[in-house]
Amino acid sequence: MTVPYILALVATHFFFVGYHSSANVLVPEALLGVPVGLAGFVLGVFGFAGVITRPLTGGLLNLGRRQLWIRLGAIGIIVAFIGYSFAPGPWPMVPFRILHGAAMGFFATGLLSLVAEMLPDSRRGLGLGIFYTANTLALFYAPSFLKHVTDTFSIEAAFMVAAGSTLIALISASLIGDPLQIKAKPLTNIGYLINPINGIAKSALLPMLIFLSTATGYMAITGLLPQLAESKSIENYTTFWQAAALGQLACRALVGWLSDRFGRGTILLPTLLLMTTGLVNLAYADTANALLLSGLFVGLGNAGVQVIIAALIVDRAPPSELASSLATYTLAWDFGAILGQTGFSFLIIALGIEKVFLVLAVLPVLAIFLYWKKIRIPRPDSSRVVTS
Repeated sequence: MTVPYILALVATHFFFVGYHSSANVLVPEALLGVPVGLAGFVLGVFGFAGVITRPLTGGLLNLGRRQLWIRLGAIGIIVAFIGYSFAPGPWPMVPFRILHGAAMGFFATGLLSLVAEMLPDSRRGLGLGIFYTANTLALFYAPSFLKHVTDTFSIEAAFMVAAGSTLIALISASLIGDPLQIKAKPLTNIGYLINPINGIAKSALLPMLIFLSTATGYMAITGLLPQLAESKSIENYTTFWQAAALGQLACRALVGWLSDRFGRGTILLPTLLLMTTGLVNLAYADTANALLLSGLFVGLGNAGVQVIIAALIVDRAPPSELASSLATYTLAWDFGAILGQTGFSFLIIALGIEKVFLVLAVLPVLAIFLYWKKIRIPRPDSSRVVTS
């Protein structure tokens, strides 16, 4: 491992300490007691902001200056966490949700593009798997720890801890520097900067839809799990996220290596089925142990799909479009937040929360058909080696 790669692992870990805690516990906890529709809007506006800004992010990152956008993104997220801690209700949280969603794209996509540029083709899946494992380690303990901070001190204190972890991520990412082989282009063409089409890579659209099939369910869980647990009187629901983290830890690097060895598509299909299994089990879960089992399957499935699709997109992207390809791929999280946290929140009114999770379980099955009909994912060409 090189020093820049290790710094990237530290940066992504502490970045996701804040993100996982806020998305899975702190923001949903702050919205308990708020009408379902309003809570879904506040949760999902994060995704709306990402959908608008993520393509712009990809275009700007294609121009170079990765560090500029990474630093601005981290600073924006720190401001958002501080804003959450002082917001007196759901509506005052909205501008900070918008800021958080927009800034997330700059930091996460910028850091991912730096990592992708470091990895040789023959070990791309493994390298991305380890990178995402550092993210998963945060999921293993951060939501429970910040829930403890909330219960012991206050939710405001917990948001400030999340801001502090993002500051550590900012410092670590800043030490990586910009890649020497990427020549920064001038920021003089205003039309280019504001045209979102420049940040969309067509080659990444169909793979992004595959990932969207699991990201929607995952993002729905982040917003709806507290309600599900409350409706079924299940205490300590945050253990779901510990089980999900165990599933992700077990599969991220392994799935990446297996996809390097046997091909992306061969490993993709079982991971989609694991996600469906987890969502079906979650729909019928009525005990803490059932939540644990659901979390394990969801962690295995979503993490596996994420690593494989990320590696596939980097396989296909020309160097000049790497950042926009990754920005297109990460749009799945933003659309997933809109569909999962806002759209499916409204469906609860008509269907009930259990049936909503059953509907979500159908999406990965549809993704299998999409893959089979439209995407035949080849094994990466290991003869083309890129040195970092």
